[in-house]
Amino acid sequence: MADMKGAAFLCSFFLALFCRINGEIVKGAVSLNSGVFDKIISRHRVVLVKFDETYPYGEKQDEFKKVAQASLSQTDLLVAEVQIADYGDKDNSDLAERFGVKKENYPVYKLFLNGKDEPISYTGDSKNADKIKKFVMQESGLWLGLPACLEEFDKLVAEFLKASPEARLGIVEKAEAALKTLTKDSDKESAEVYIRTMKKIEEKGDTFINSEIERVEKLKDGKKTSGIECVFYIFTTKSDYIASTTIINYNFLQAIILTRRINFLNEAMDKRTNDKRQKGYKLILYFITNNQAHNEKSSKRSTTMGLETLLYVPNIIGYLRVILTVAAFVFYQQPHLFIILYGVSVMLDGLDGYTARKLKQCSDFGAWLDVVVDLFSRGLLWCSLHQYGYLVIFIEWVTFVCTHCRGASWRVPEEHFPWLVTKVMENGFNTHWGFAAISGLHILPLWIYAMKTSCLDSMFSMPIYMQAAGLALLLAGRIICMFVEFFYIKSHIGILLEFGTNKKEN
Repeated sequence: MADMKGAAFLCSFFLALFCRINGEIVKGAVSLNSGVFDKIISRHRVVLVKFDETYPYGEKQDEFKKVAQASLSQTDLLVAEVQIADYGDKDNSDLAERFGVKKENYPVYKLFLNGKDEPISYTGDSKNADKIKKFVMQESGLWLGLPACLEEFDKLVAEFLKASPEARLGIVEKAEAALKTLTKDSDKESAEVYIRTMKKIEEKGDTFINSEIERVEKLKDGKKTSGIECVFYIFTTKSDYIASTTIINYNFLQAIILTRRINFLNEAMDKRTNDKRQKGYKLILYFITNNQAHNEKSSKRSTTMGLETLLYVPNIIGYLRVILTVAAFVFYQQPHLFIILYGVSVMLDGLDGYTARKLKQCSDFGAWLDVVVDLFSRGLLWCSLHQYGYLVIFIEWVTFVCTHCRGASWRVPEEHFPWLVTKVMENGFNTHWGFAAISGLHILPLWIYAMKTSCLDSMFSMPIYMQAAGLALLLAGRIICMFVEFFYIKSHIGILLEFGTNKKEN
């Protein structure tokens, strides 16, 4: 009887699992098959169809879900999915053959307009929902939300571009009035970009756009320019202009131009057949984009540091850490007191970032101070521990220079990063690899000091084998962290070599 119950349970479990997989619903998307495909396509103005394997999963499917979710607010767009089986009855394989869909290319996106049987194929990155949405916007003329986009202001920009010079002033005033009705800070910041850009066009005329595009064309000749990143993407459709903001570089608000520098890199990647070379271009593209985002954040904050910023609570914590570090080294020959003072300083390192986010007191100065205090305290300790300790801190300083000047983030891994770097940085270091790396970075020098002064034995009664095991684990973590450091240094050098042309050529 028990065996029968167990067998029944297993059958029920696997049946439920099969039904769960087979019946998974993507919110905002419909499932199509050969029987209803033409009926659905012919009755909708715009249909985005994803041709894919049965039971799709993974990163590409997650991006499809984002596109489907974004379509909920657009009544003229239908997002659909066709799952093609290559076994059994081979469901929907006739649709795959009809539209030239190959299994090795899954997922394949095709856009059907006005019920026509000749779709437009999407050839971009299927792991990027924003690029898929931009494709739909460009080809259909419909609006879909993109990062930092505001539909109301997109429409105002479209109206602005078509209006006469006399009428443009009124459109700017409408935009300013609309700005006052916004409540979210992020929406206000985006709206300000729209308004400032329209004012610049109003001031200098439409020829300003063309002159900027001509200026950045120099990139195709391999010449280096600066400050050329755009704040608007302009899509030309059969019916209208659609302006969608993607705030990339807040230092250059005045141009409505394509991001030629990034497009140039994408073109270079497409032309490269060497995987290693292509990976290098992806890294360059990543750091350029991060540098733009870093500049955007910088310019949103106050241009002058001021007394208020200096007195932010997280910055005060930074000053306190400096005092604790200096005090610790005053008592360097008194191990118990040194460990307490230095240990408190290390613990406060985790508090300043939390406080900055909680109190909304983030600042460029605070971010810089946090790293400088870390390097200051660890540098003193490493140099006091070993005659070659300066080599460790030298690597940390070089890494700081490479990441800080590019605005690179240690918390946002990209798909082209090495496997180990991604594992360390995933979820803001909230992984086993990340924990090991951070522990090795911060705790290893203090652990070595405690071992050399016998504090682990006298303060914590820790056996020698546990001390050795802890040292081995922390050393492994520091090596992992060093791998990430060398990755950033190498990537930065690659950028300098690719774009380090003589400034006289600019």
